[in-house]
Amino acid sequence: MKHNIHQGHDVLVTLAWGLPHPDERVEWELWTNSNDQCGVKCDQQAQFIKDMAFTAKSLEQDGYTMFQPHYITWYCPPEYVELPECKGQCINNGRYCCPDPDEDITAGYSGSDVVLENLRQLCVWQQATDIQTPWLWWDYAVNFQDRCKMSTGNYTKECAYDVIRGIDSTWDFTTFEHCIGNDMLSMINTFDMPGGS
Repeated sequence: MKHNIHQGHDVLVTLAWGLPHPDERVEWELWTNSNDQCGVKCDQQAQFIKDMAFTAKSLEQDGYTMFQPHYITWYCPPEYVELPECKGQCINNGRYCCPDPDEDITAGYSGSDVVLENLRQLCVWQQATDIQTPWLWWDYAVNFQDRCKMSTGNYTKECAYDVIRGIDSTWDFTTFEHCIGNDMLSMINTFDMPGGS
């Protein structure tokens, strides 16, 4: 094989391995963010979600996989919580923060808007999982990024709720609001980074 590589010939390598999966499902996670104004990085992330949605939903519906989304946030140190930078980029007294999408804290959407949408997306996943349809997260994520863009001024709670109604007309919004207000803050993964976001 080394000779073929040195000669510039193509070499096909196949890897096979076994992983323990007592419930016969592959468990996997996606680290993502609902921000759609971070340039190429956001565009690639959005495209991955669109490209993966059909396959991910099919695998989960057929019982082969179990998926969970994650969202990264930062915290604002207590001594900076009252500064405009923290107030605009954070919720929960500086505990959960995202960078300002357009890097202008005086205009446009703020980091706190991103944190709140990330939280809504986690709650969609949690509630969909509770009613045994976790793949609805993919429908929500794809439809939200298509319909609720920052560039069109639709990156809002109202647009998010319209998307939810479109994917499940029986959605329990009381449970959903409770999730957003209480339960899911513990599910956001926070990196303790000095200096905040």
